Amino acid sequence: MKLHRLLPALVLLSAAACADDDPGHLRAQGAAVVVLEDGTETGFDFADYIRLDDDRVSPLDGRLAGHCAIGVGAEGEHDVLSVAIVRTAPEGEEDQGLRAIELRLDSATSGTIEAKLGSGTFTAESGATCSLSRPYVEHQDGLAAVMADCTIADSDGNTATAMVDLQLAGCRLE
Repeated sequence: MKLHRLLPALVLLSAAACADDDPGHLRAQGAAVVVLEDGTETGFDFADYIRLDDDRVSPLDGRLAGHCAIGVGAEGEHDVLSVAIVRTAPEGEEDQGLRAIELRLDSATSGTIEAKLGSGTFTAESGATCSLSRPYVEHQDGLAAVMADCTIADSDGNTATAMVDLQLAGCRLE
């Protein structure tokens, strides 16, 4: 059997083992990168699974936080995926880099993306300039993956490119 056919299974096994080592906590692997119009690149890069605090209760101390929720969609199945990664700036420090990225997929390829860069918010919906997907959602094991390649824009018409490829363990059912 070819390695490329085994790769998805190996990723799932690795994520499941990681989740078992740290039950109840979100762990992320992969990257979320935003490239601004001037070529400046900012984002999050997780070479290995890293534990994230819950962004809904995390203190403002510069640590990474996030959440992954698998919800029930219109068809009554666990097929809605909401993922956020947040980096708070230490109190009193201004930061123009990527502060947060949030994706919500209501189906396998349809949803929204929002990125907070400094004090600005850039958004996009899936469509011609925004490809969103969730390669897998294993609700019984709390595992999920999200991918995005989108042109995002702020309210002033400034644009950036967001590229996301994240694997998550410890997603909660809602």
